[in-house]
Amino acid sequence: MQPAIQQSPNHRLFVTDIDGTIYGPKHPISQETKVAVALLRRRGIEVTLATGRNQWEAQAMVTELGLSLPVILANGAQIFSFSEGHLLYAKPFCLATLMDFLRKIPADFPLLIRWYAKDSWQECALPDFGEQVGLQEVKRVILLDPSQTLDLFDTDESPYWIFRDGQGQIELTPKDANKGEGLLELCSLLKIGPGQVVALGNDTNDLELIQTAGLGLAVQGGHPQLLEVCQGITGRMEDHPVRDIAEWMVGNTPWERIVMWK
Repeated sequence: MQPAIQQSPNHRLFVTDIDGTIYGPKHPISQETKVAVALLRRRGIEVTLATGRNQWEAQAMVTELGLSLPVILANGAQIFSFSEGHLLYAKPFCLATLMDFLRKIPADFPLLIRWYAKDSWQECALPDFGEQVGLQEVKRVILLDPSQTLDLFDTDESPYWIFRDGQGQIELTPKDANKGEGLLELCSLLKIGPGQVVALGNDTNDLELIQTAGLGLAVQGGHPQLLEVCQGITGRMEDHPVRDIAEWMVGNTPWERIVMWK
């Protein structure tokens, strides 16, 4: 049986994964989850997301939940403020690795590349990128493929996650990042400690997140590795686990009612 964990006034932030945790292809974000998020915020506990999605893919979820805090994106590679429309943190690209990756694209392919460095976007033809970028610290990379014919897909060997916006933009984000690193960066921005965070996830890309947070929880049916290391197992995604966690965090429900046996 799980030992009881007392609700702490020190908890100032709740961070949840999206896919498989509060959202699924057949399970949109529930009204119960939205009400729970609103309850936490009314009680002075802020809420945000830590997701493998990029800015384009997370936008609708942020809007639907009415979140104002920055969001951890691309498995910790970025922190983006949707309310300000501004990138607050990004894990820098290794230029040597990036150049090696780009060289695999046919040199005659009509492609432009946009990159974010020095707090601004820059753009050039792909063959000119090496000369144009120089030694800049690159924080975001987007390939512009108006014809949408570039044969570029994520593989296990690829150093980047690949996101498409359906309109010819392809974003690359480094795979050598994790949500735990992202949480530490977010806590630094918010001037709070990771011990003040309650986090919820469901898969292996949430391992570092829930291990870094002061209290790390997993949804029932989550990946076995996550269930092994978490401090508590909540109900399934379909059971609106954020509702139960919120009720516990504000002191309305005892710990024993929100967790399962491990």
